[in-house]
Amino acid sequence: GAVPLFISVIGSRAKGLDGEKSDYDVRVIVLYPIEIYMLQRAPATCRIKTDLDGVEVEGNCVCLQ
Repeated sequence: GAVPLFISVIGSRAKGLDGEKSDYDVRVIVLYPIEIYMLQRAPATCRIKTDLDGVEVEGNCVCLQ
């Protein structure tokens, strides 16, 4: 799978404007194995949506190509 190189919190939490029920918005820069690039199968972007300790986390992955 992809290796995360950099993860950044963006949105209301990054700006100190989050509330009690705010989710986490993240931006992730990823690097795929060389075979994926050689086969031209690496997506330029992807969406993430998951739950971390009861808090919703969502955001975008950006692929280094």
